[in-house]
Amino acid sequence: MDGRSGNVSSPEHLQKAVVAISEYVQSINRDLQFSVDEETERTVIKVIDSASGKLIRQIPDEVFLELARKLNDDGNLQLIDALG
Repeated sequence: MDGRSGNVSSPEHLQKAVVAISEYVQSINRDLQFSVDEETERTVIKVIDSASGKLIRQIPDEVFLELARKLNDDGNLQLIDALG
């Protein structure tokens, strides 16, 4: 027994999961791009259409990254009610 919890994945299991997800995504003509936003240090995942290069989805959305950047810059966030 190695003392690890059943919920903890080894690096090998994690690598296999990443490969399986990547293969599935490619089979539906999508690409995944992983990056780290420099200002917020948050992981960003982009789903791209392989054929057109068009961005399908970004996690987290750009609007949330921008809010996080403003919080980092000001330490303060003012939300404005767009309805007046």
